[in-house]
Formats: sequence, C-alpha cells, structure tokens
Amino acid sequence: MSHLLGWPVRFLVAGLLVISLVVDGAGSVPWLPAGLDGWQVTSRLGLDLAGGTALTLQLSGFPAGQERAAVQQRTIDVLQTRVNALGVGEPVIQAAGGSQHDRIEVELPGASPADAARLVGERFQLVVTTWAPDPSITGGPVHGYRPRLTAMTSEMLTGASAELDPDGGGGWAVAYQLDAAGAAVYGQLTGAAYQAACPVPAQVDCPERRLTFWLDLTPDDVTHWDTRAAARYGRYGATADGRLLVDAYTAEPIVGGQGVIKGAFTQQSARAWPPVSGTARCRSRSTSSSPPA
Repeated sequence: MSHLLGWPVRFLVAGLLVISLVVDGAGSVPWLPAGLDGWQVTSRLGLDLAGGTALTLQLSGFPAGQERAAVQQRTIDVLQTRVNALGVGEPVIQAAGGSQHDRIEVELPGASPADAARLVGERFQLVVTTWAPDPSITGGPVHGYRPRLTAMTSEMLTGASAELDPDGGGGWAVAYQLDAAGAAVYGQLTGAAYQAACPVPAQVDCPERRLTFWLDLTPDDVTHWDTRAAARYGRYGATADGRLLVDAYTAEPIVGGQGVIKGAFTQQSARAWPPVSGTARCRSRSTSSSPPA
C-alpha cells in the first residue's frame, strides 16, 4: 500500500533534508558556507572519516590509600595535557572500566600510532635540577648554564596539589609533601641554593640560586643541552617538546619535607604535578588506526 504525502509534509521533509546537508557538509563541502547568519555550524568527524588512532588503556599500580575513581580522573587529566601538546583536534578521553575504574578510552583524530605510543609511553617522571655554569652553552633561555641532575626522584614525592597562591598573588602554586629521604635531599638542595653566591654583586636572583622542576627531562637531554635547550625549556603541556614545570628562585631553605612552590606557574603546569604521584600506570590494551576516508 502506498501513501501520498500532502504538500505541507513534503515541504517539511525537504526542509529537514536541506538542514541535514548543510550541517553535515559545513566547512568541508566547498559550496556550502561554514556559518549561517552569524551562527557557527560545525560537525565532528569520527575516526572512520577523519582518520586517526583509538586506544583502550589498561590502568594498574593504583597508589595505596587513594580512591580508584580519583586516580583514574587524575590520569585522564594528565593525558589530556599531553594530547593538548600534540595539537590533536577534538580528542576524546573518557573513563571506562565500570566500578573498577581501570580503563580509559582514547580517540585521537588525525593522530598517528607513533603519536599515540608517545602519549602512553612517557613516564611522568619528576626531575629536579640545579644550574651549572657551562661556557659551551652559548644559546638557549639560560645562557652559559646547563642543568645538573640531582638525587631527587618522583618516588620521593608522596603528594602534591595545585592551588591558588596562598599569599594572594593571583597566580598558581604547588603544595607538596616528600618522604623522609626526599625531605633530606630537598633540604640540602634548598640550603645550598639559598647560600649560593650570584656572579653579580648584590644580585638576589640568579641561576645559582634556582631549583628547576621538570617532567620527563632525561640525562640525554642534559648531555645535548646545547641543541635541546630552547625546546625543553618550554612549558610542559604548552608545546610538544616542553618539559619545564617551574624554574624557582630559592627564598629560604626548606626542611621538613613539605612546602609550597611558587613562580610562573600556569594553572595547567601546576595541575601537571598531582599526576606524578597520583596516577596509575598506563599500558595500551588495544590500538586501532584508521586512514582518512
């Protein structure tokens, strides 16, 4: 049996088809506008159309005494920071695993499997350095100095949280807690930095009096600092190769293993700290890659 549609219904159906065509094709079909009368029309292509990589991450090694859901969310936050550094448009990073909170689903439109491997493979390791004079470093942001690795490690950090500057400066700071070994090492480092003499008389802030905090800075980076300084000194999460969290002037020796670090933090770089001690380990459970259609 066939049915004839009245003219009003036909006009309605035709109108809906036109609207669907405009929304689906806006910005991608040359003869369709990207916007209508001031309204921005956008559509999101799935990986089957845009191409890219999808991952399912399996979480393990949850820190003792911390809620799994909170650890999962902090892991998502740090993955989001790394994805932003990759410049991936419209990524999807979402919790999975139900009540176990032990999986994360990731979709990276336009990203290669190599980008995805880098996202998961980096270690989120806190590195603390001092600055050592080195006349061979003729360029870079800290002219004439090379980072010197210290005995501080991520394992010494038992907790860290991003907060607004407690002194009301309007910026961001990081409150941290160290274990006994970390407190001893950090006390020695801050004491030495505080007592260090600057090369210019009456100078208060100089590289000799700074402790610099990084994520994932490697010994190889330090060895090749003459060629990597500009890239690695970039803010972590702001650029693809940035490793810097903060280059902090030492205002006083810090003992007891806890305190607040201030100095040129952005909200993003301050929030990059908690995952150092509050995330689970990630491994790729499954990966699929789709070329653009």
